[in-house]
Amino acid sequence: MDQKRRFLKNKRASLATQTAARATQSTNTASQEVAPAVEQAGLLTKDNIFFEKGIETKDELFRFIAQKMKAKGIIIDQDQLIDAFQNREKQSSTGMEGGFAIPHAQSETIRQAAMLVVKLTDPITDWLTLDQKPVRFVIAFLIPPKGSSAHLHYLSETAQKLVDKDTVHQLITAERADQIYTLLK
Repeated sequence: MDQKRRFLKNKRASLATQTAARATQSTNTASQEVAPAVEQAGLLTKDNIFFEKGIETKDELFRFIAQKMKAKGIIIDQDQLIDAFQNREKQSSTGMEGGFAIPHAQSETIRQAAMLVVKLTDPITDWLTLDQKPVRFVIAFLIPPKGSSAHLHYLSETAQKLVDKDTVHQLITAERADQIYTLLK
C-alpha cells in the first residue's frame, strides 16, 4: 500500500510539474530575457493573502485579483491582466487537484512580480481541475514580461508544495494569513 501511495504522489508531482512547464514554455518564447532571481518569499506578502466570500467564477476571481493588484500599483491596467489570465486558461487549465488552482499571467501591464493567495468560502465550480473538484484555494502569480525563467521556478516550487498532504491540509484549514504565509514562503 505504501508503494501505491508513493507512486500516486510521484505521479501527481510529475503532472503538476509538467503543467507548470507547459505554461512557461509558451511564455518563454515571447520573452527570452531572464529576470533577476527573486525568492518566492519575496513575491508573497501577508497583505496579498485574502479570505473571500461571494466569488463564484474564474472571471470574478480574475477581476478581484486585478482590482487588488491595481490598487497596490502592481499592474497598470486591470483589463489587460484579466485578458492575460483568460488567455493562459485557454492554453490549458491551471486547476490542480484537491480544490487548488495556480493561475498565472505574464503581461506588459505587470510592473513587478507578485504572488497572491485567495482562500474561498464558496467554491468556484467553472474551473477545470485534474480531479474535477471545485476550486477553493487559489495561488496566483503575476509575472512581468522579462520574468519567464523565474516563472517556471515559482510554479514548480508551488506545485511541489501541493503534493505534500500535510501542507495541503494545513493550507485548507488555515484561518489566518500568517499561517498561509509560513507554509508558502
